[in-house]
Amino acid sequence: MSTFTPMLAASLGDSLNPFASHLMQSGIFLRWVNLICLIGLPIALWSAIAHARAARRSALDPTASVPDDELLPGRVLRLALLVGMFTSFASVGYRWVEVNHFPSQTMSEVLVMFSTALLVSMAVLQPALGLRRSHGHAWATVDDTLVALVFVGTWMTNHYSTSLSTAQRDLPPALQSYWFAPHLTSLIFSYATLAIAALIATVFFALRFWVMLRSTRLGSTAVGQGLVWAVLVGVGVMLFGIRSGAEWVPNPNLFWIVLALGVAAAIVMGVRAKAGRKVAAALILTVAWMAFLPFGHFVTLPVLAIVGIVTTVMHRRGSFPTAARVTSLEMTLDEVSFKAFAVGFPFLTAGLFMGAFWAQEAWANYWGWDSKENTALISWLIYVLYVHVRLLGGYRGAKSMGVLVAGALSIFITFQIFGYLPDSQKSMHRYTDDGVVPREGMQGSAPTTSARVESNESSGEAPTQAPTASER
Repeated sequence: MSTFTPMLAASLGDSLNPFASHLMQSGIFLRWVNLICLIGLPIALWSAIAHARAARRSALDPTASVPDDELLPGRVLRLALLVGMFTSFASVGYRWVEVNHFPSQTMSEVLVMFSTALLVSMAVLQPALGLRRSHGHAWATVDDTLVALVFVGTWMTNHYSTSLSTAQRDLPPALQSYWFAPHLTSLIFSYATLAIAALIATVFFALRFWVMLRSTRLGSTAVGQGLVWAVLVGVGVMLFGIRSGAEWVPNPNLFWIVLALGVAAAIVMGVRAKAGRKVAAALILTVAWMAFLPFGHFVTLPVLAIVGIVTTVMHRRGSFPTAARVTSLEMTLDEVSFKAFAVGFPFLTAGLFMGAFWAQEAWANYWGWDSKENTALISWLIYVLYVHVRLLGGYRGAKSMGVLVAGALSIFITFQIFGYLPDSQKSMHRYTDDGVVPREGMQGSAPTTSARVESNESSGEAPTQAPTASER
């Protein structure tokens, strides 16, 4: 355990140092993006706390004006988001020049494109959703939390991309098509926007978790809160240790032991809840979903932690939301997440159609029933189901947002988990990449001559062969 701090410092330094001599221009700008995200995270939390304070003042006196110093953090946060977005654009642009083609051939390039799309989507959705403009300071707190989570997601994605091969290679002939750039751009932007839509829903579930937690006898005490934070921090440390292969993690099963203790604590708190069995069941299901979701810990746990920090500060300042307030927020967050979905889904549909047109031109076959094509189609159908149950089935609130999260999870499974299944080895959406060892997010094991990397439909990576329907 004594090596944890040096390892963490080395990991942070490697992804944040823009002055390393071995970096190309694209790598230098990528490190600047990481620095901006690291600086932007406390700014987002500062802005969230300032807006919560302003919301409390407005609730006490609706005619009271808001001091400029409470509006300043939000303006600084918006500036940080825009600077990060344009810096990420610069990184992508330099990479385009370095490889002499649209930079979406390798896993590392696609991940950088995705992190850029996250920043672009947040910059577009922030004014489009109108949380600050139309809903007041209380909703601006939710907006600030989303930006904080986007900064965390961007940094984690960029950090992971630096661990992959960045070797320059010529674009295979099958990808030298005018469909390549628009097809990939449309899909990657849709993934980022749909991810933010699901993130809005996840923020609601996390907020409900912390509110329910404080409604329990143990959760309302310092001991209960300390236990929850100990589990969250412990899980984070274990994840980092497992991911980096640290020697102080003798057995990855310790990770599951820590999570099991967390769920056990949730059961104890739920059983003793003042609000009864409904609170107990909801609390246990929330913890189990956010803690035990394979690979999803890297999304759900940061959401739990950041929402927990914001709500803890709000509680200390006397502005903690009540259960009734969370119930009233449910419908509004459902509408907001649907608006974000409405931006991303047309791009997802367009990307699939462009892939089909591309395959028709290349192979005279718009759909080849490739395993990766099928999993991408399943993701699209889940979103169609979301539209159906919401508009025709009357699903609203938590039910509707649950289906929305399921759609994002389907894309995530196609990207990260499907590559481990045997049938994925026959997928045509693959290409050879010398020197890259398959790992999480890549398919299969390396052949004898070269390591194969997944170019899966859900991630937007490109296959070496012409696509039979669409490269997601």
